[in-house]
Amino acid sequence: MTTVMYLHGFASSPGGVKATFIRERCAERGIAFRAPDLNVPDFEQMTITAGIQAAAQAVAACPPGPVYLIGSSLGGLTALHLLEQHPARVEKLLLLAPGLGLARRWAQTTPLGPVDQWREQGYLMAYNYAREAEAAIHYGFLQDAMQYDGFSVQPPVPAHIVHGRHDETVPVEDSLGYAQRHPGVTVDVLDADHGLTARVATIWAVAVEFFGL
Repeated sequence: MTTVMYLHGFASSPGGVKATFIRERCAERGIAFRAPDLNVPDFEQMTITAGIQAAAQAVAACPPGPVYLIGSSLGGLTALHLLEQHPARVEKLLLLAPGLGLARRWAQTTPLGPVDQWREQGYLMAYNYAREAEAAIHYGFLQDAMQYDGFSVQPPVPAHIVHGRHDETVPVEDSLGYAQRHPGVTVDVLDADHGLTARVATIWAVAVEFFGL
């Protein structure tokens, strides 16, 4: 049985707009869908390492058959390192505005607040879209993230990227440059922002063609 797995972005959840849309489309086609919660053990104490472990467990639990992976933003970075550590089962990878250089960028400046403040007080507040409220995120997240550099990972499977031209969170140039340096990676640039929520139908059409659904 074919499985599509979705890895959500930072401060999001398996119930986000893109995940819900893809889940519904998979149900229409009789395709198994998985979307593990990457906010482990919870949003306040989450790390990329724990997210990779949760995703690896979810892949291992998929029914027999091909697994196609979609990673959005931070979920894209997680997906790359998941495949680097656990290449079995996943046959193709679709990345949505992947946060390839999140740690490198956040080590200097973050959208949450000054890095020095984060380190000194131990946490910063971030808007959590799943909760629709501000929530604290501990400094250990950034410390853990420093070991992960998506730019250095060569996907072991065919990979395609969808990125918004007007993305102010992750520059589209990151994805374009990554594709140039890594064989087997292709890119579609859409007229969209980082969230890509207005283009979910296009994303699904790309997934259907790329995965051969």
